[in-house]
Amino acid sequence: MEAGTTRREGQEGSRWVNQRPTGEEVATWFRENVALHHEDLQHDDYISGLTLIQQEAEEKEVVGWQDSGAPLIEKRKNLYYVPYAKVETRVKYFWDLVRLHEDWLGVIEAVPPVEPIKSLPPGFGKLAIATGDSRAVVFVTYSARALIYERDTVEMKPIVNRQTGETRFERHGRLVMAGAPGTKMVATLGRYGPDNFSLMKAETGAVGRALGLLGMLVVPGSGVATAEDMQEAIAAEGGPTQTAPQQAAEGGEQAALTDDDDALRRRVTALIGDLQKLDEKRVAGFRTWVRDDRKIASLADATSPQLRGLVSKLEKEIAEANDAEQAAEG
Repeated sequence: MEAGTTRREGQEGSRWVNQRPTGEEVATWFRENVALHHEDLQHDDYISGLTLIQQEAEEKEVVGWQDSGAPLIEKRKNLYYVPYAKVETRVKYFWDLVRLHEDWLGVIEAVPPVEPIKSLPPGFGKLAIATGDSRAVVFVTYSARALIYERDTVEMKPIVNRQTGETRFERHGRLVMAGAPGTKMVATLGRYGPDNFSLMKAETGAVGRALGLLGMLVVPGSGVATAEDMQEAIAAEGGPTQTAPQQAAEGGEQAALTDDDDALRRRVTALIGDLQKLDEKRVAGFRTWVRDDRKIASLADATSPQLRGLVSKLEKEIAEANDAEQAAEG
């Protein structure tokens, strides 16, 4: 019987297995494998908008051979590093492309749901899915599409609703490019209570997917999913964080943080201060959890889903600390 412990590591197609690639390796692969729509668009302008996502997978592998020639098969866990484009990178790429054509008009617009909800902005909808225990999970949905018209052919035509008398305008014109609608659904209730960012996540995700369906900066191996899609999916699983944001081009400029991320960081800092006033031991436990369980080195490195998770965790810790203090006083 012949058996081995062959190691898998290095690049396999559009991903790296059991070995984190360097920024220059990702940048080189990106330049060689991602085609851009115009010769004036430069890969280096978008490399910093790539994010590496860690994905752990248990797979069956051939580790040796029996004397009879039959393979020896074992289950192994492998860690993959897959590059994904961030939503804002696709948005930048789309508008950069449109600006290179003076005769083009680019549009990213909401797609109205079949049953609009008056309390929600245009494009948003609601979906309830039964969980099997006489309860349902409520999701907020958003759909968007990206279109490019020949500018001189575009007209806004009025459409009058005969029942209500309301007038709305529809855009008509000769299309250069048209993508299918992209949709994102986000649960309104997280593990620690209501998700105050569910509408924003749904809108951002739908725009990113719509641009992907239009072919804007689609990275081989990741499809139309964006980095945010993957980070939110992993965070929703409830396991330890598996995101690995990395600057793709060593020495290059980091992608700009969103206002939402900055607000979340300020919120985390404020909540830590509030918790410290109540229970310093809980703060120490929280810091250990962040470092060891969530693998977050600093707030500056944390992604949007990670920051939202920190806020939820701190709010839960503060609530429990308040309950404990009231119980002690009683």
